[in-house]
Amino acid sequence: MKRKLLGTPSGFRDLLPEDANTKNWLVKTISEVYKKWGFLPIETPIVEFTETLAGEVTDFNLFSVVPSKERQTGSAKSLSLRFDHTVPLARFVIENT
Repeated sequence: MKRKLLGTPSGFRDLLPEDANTKNWLVKTISEVYKKWGFLPIETPIVEFTETLAGEVTDFNLFSVVPSKERQTGSAKSLSLRFDHTVPLARFVIENT
């Protein structure tokens, strides 16, 4: 029986070891330069409230996420995967300044 190749979802890719090492080196080098000039790292969640991401725009294509606990109780606020860091960074600044 012939195996069916699954591939990766659109927009995603695997990195072979050489490419992964190059990417890690670039990220490390850029991070060191940022730190040298006084920038500090922050991290924001990959998931945000859909309302925060989309605001009042209704024609967004967002990837929705429903945690299992909220799915069982039906009490979930709508969650979506962030598409870049713009909105989470703005939210972070508003909440932490």
